[in-house]
Amino acid sequence: MVASGAALVVFLLADYADHVAPNVARKCRRWYTSELDGLDEDHAQELAAGLQRSIDDCSIDRYARQLFAALRSEKDFSCLVEYDGGEFYPRPDERQFVDQFVGEVQRFVGFLLSSKGFQII
Repeated sequence: MVASGAALVVFLLADYADHVAPNVARKCRRWYTSELDGLDEDHAQELAAGLQRSIDDCSIDRYARQLFAALRSEKDFSCLVEYDGGEFYPRPDERQFVDQFVGEVQRFVGFLLSSKGFQII
């Protein structure tokens, strides 16, 4: 099963949050559903700090490169495929993927820092 683009980003962010800050990320037990689970403001801030540390120390790069390799090995993984003029073709650029992944995590950090906590609806 291939997730939609937005759902895929949430799944990847949830998995990365669990990798970086498992004690905080696991306070939200239902990342993958719409059951109004989430994090309160203090835990959102704590998660943001952990994610930002991984960006600052560049450990996110290693994770993203490994993720790229794993996703690329999946036969039907559409996030690594682009559509152009009637044809699908693989996106071979690891650096582009890593940069986009880091950018999405940075956006999530910004969201967490500006929020009063969140619920997944």
